Amino acid sequence: MRRLLLCIILILTAGAAAFAQIMPDSLQTEVQKTQIPKTKAPKPEFQYSDVARPYRNEISISAGYSSIPKLKTSIGMRLTTLFLFTTGSQLEGTYSTGALAIEYMRYTKNGRFAFGGIAGIEHIYSNFSAIDGEEEVEPTDRVNFITVLPAAKVIWLHRKHIGFYTHLSAGLISESYDGANLKLSVQLDLLGMDFGWERLRGFIQIGIGDLGLVQGGLKTCF
Repeated sequence: MRRLLLCIILILTAGAAAFAQIMPDSLQTEVQKTQIPKTKAPKPEFQYSDVARPYRNEISISAGYSSIPKLKTSIGMRLTTLFLFTTGSQLEGTYSTGALAIEYMRYTKNGRFAFGGIAGIEHIYSNFSAIDGEEEVEPTDRVNFITVLPAAKVIWLHRKHIGFYTHLSAGLISESYDGANLKLSVQLDLLGMDFGWERLRGFIQIGIGDLGLVQGGLKTCF
């Protein structure tokens, strides 16, 4: 009888010890399962298509050359001096600071179109000299042209380092030669190209209008 009781006690002791060893491992496993942090899936890299872009806002600054106001002023001054100035002074030349402009554009969700506006200014002046060439005459004709143009773009191709587009704008131009004189203003750039990085790019546009036959500058995207 004693042997039987001893055997039962040994069996119970061995079972309790085994249970004590197994139980913490199972509990630890359950705790680990409940404490596994949830990690967010990495954001997929932006995939370029023909016109898609990761940023939809754009601000640019530019300078344009050979604008219509510059060409008209230059031709007008030469005709004036040719037919009206017979003595006293002669035209040395007509000069310009270039059409300086700042522009904001907002792209559509699919990246095919962009809409915004441009504000620009160009200072044009003419220099005269005495006909005998010995005396210099101070510039007497100075005029500022200020443009405000709603604008639109059609995007033909956009890649990470290069893009092609057409740029159109129409609005008003103010000529401050003899008081404020508002006229219709148009700028048509059939071919535009930007190049560089996604957030900072250079660009060049070729067209015709009040901002120049050729424009170039920098743009930032955000």
